Amino acid sequence: MLKPPLPLRSLLFLQLPLLGVGLNPKFLTPSGNEDIDFFLTSTPAGTLDVSTLPLPKVQCFVFNVEYMNCTWNSSSEPQPNNLTLHYGYRNFNGDDKLQECGHYLFSEGITSGCWFGKKEIRLYETFVVQLQDPREHRKQPKQMLKLQDLVIPWAPENLTLRNLSEFQLELSWSNRYLDHCLEHLVQYRSDRDRSWTEQSVDHRHSFSLPSVDAQKLYTFRVRSRYNPLCGSAQHWSDWSYPIHWGSNTSKGQCPEFLLS
Repeated sequence: MLKPPLPLRSLLFLQLPLLGVGLNPKFLTPSGNEDIDFFLTSTPAGTLDVSTLPLPKVQCFVFNVEYMNCTWNSSSEPQPNNLTLHYGYRNFNGDDKLQECGHYLFSEGITSGCWFGKKEIRLYETFVVQLQDPREHRKQPKQMLKLQDLVIPWAPENLTLRNLSEFQLELSWSNRYLDHCLEHLVQYRSDRDRSWTEQSVDHRHSFSLPSVDAQKLYTFRVRSRYNPLCGSAQHWSDWSYPIHWGSNTSKGQCPEFLLS
């Protein structure tokens, strides 16, 4: 479908046999236990047998259930052709009706992924995806993906600190759209600590620190994950912007309470 000209580095690679330069790639034998060294000296000048290169796997992530990116070509091995992505959702009789990606992502003029809008995401149906090389008439085996396990939420927002008592703090935050489906991880440390202390707070949106020292400067941050009530995602969101509390006396400053 898509056939733009090859990038410059691919054209240079095709000319190596003309210069008499031997290439020495390694390929696994069918047993997968050993590899074979050989020179591409028998390949006709100006051509490259890409049929020996396996098609890359597709990796998909659903961002806050607002859009999804499915990408490939994450390895260093260049893909000389534009690959096409075909997708669909598995129905009850197992008849997968696939359609081609409507919004390709490109890297150096070569297709490298597909973008899906919110209306195209069916979070709790089996997503079927297949990569194809139309020039070589090759197809990757179909991949079956559970999209609910591939959700990455946005980072928590609106971090707020308040005093529950003279020595007790409560940290609270909010998330966009996915509140009831998320678990959270809080990290905090003082200016005298060398490492973070972590605390899982499950699906609550607050965390209490029972003992604080007003002579120290504390930093808090939070991240979230789509797990386990609505999915089994393993990827956390980015960390929130940090929030601070306390006074920095280690640098000779007057105590100044910070809530930022």
